[in-house]
Amino acid sequence: MSFSALFAALLLAGPSTTEAPAQAAEKPKNEDKVICRIDIETGSLAKRTKLCLTKREWARVREDARNNYDRMNPHIGVVQGN
Repeated sequence: MSFSALFAALLLAGPSTTEAPAQAAEKPKNEDKVICRIDIETGSLAKRTKLCLTKREWARVREDARNNYDRMNPHIGVVQGN
């Protein structure tokens, strides 16, 4: 699965947190800046996909990916001992 397809799927999954309206109004305009990234498909030298999201959406994608990783790997970070 390509990088951009994974992030698109995570975005469609819905918001991970809910914000209060007052907090949303206080966010700077910098969060609305659009950032585009190019994904090179693994195993291909020519196939590329461009994905453009706002800074806020990229942060949500990162957070969702980290949460999914933690959910799939619950044993990482657990210290076992006697």
